[in-house]
Amino acid sequence: MLRSVRVAKRIVDIAGAAVGMALSAPLMPVIAAAIYWDSPGPIFYKQRRAGSLRKVSVEGGTRRLHFNEFTMHKFRTMRTDAEKGTGAVIAGQDDPRVTRVGRFLRKSRLDELPQFWDVLRGEMSLVGPRPERPELLQNLAYAIPLFEERACATSSQGSPG
Repeated sequence: MLRSVRVAKRIVDIAGAAVGMALSAPLMPVIAAAIYWDSPGPIFYKQRRAGSLRKVSVEGGTRRLHFNEFTMHKFRTMRTDAEKGTGAVIAGQDDPRVTRVGRFLRKSRLDELPQFWDVLRGEMSLVGPRPERPELLQNLAYAIPLFEERACATSSQGSPG
């Protein structure tokens, strides 16, 4: 990507995230209180996500993708022990691990408001591919032919929405 395009994209990200945070600021304490009263545990959920593709290596005959990773923030919508028995899995329809407040937050996408902070920090972008968990991307690389070419073509920061 051209430097001028990267700079313009970053300016739009900063302006958009600042406006988003300002508009959503009155909602955040209400959401935090609802999460606190609905289920024990932290208000925010932090998770490692894959940013841009750093390199592709072959280890023991197996392709391995290496991403620049970052910590993404969301309002917590699941029980604190949600992945205890399963590890990293994609949440399904009517997932029993999702809390009552979490169901509403997910439907309304309000659980993603803290990601404006990640955009301001330069870890994510308002426009671009959605960042996924690195271990899930590795599985996609095994299942989808030429997946790393797609990852290289879109290897800017991820989108919060």
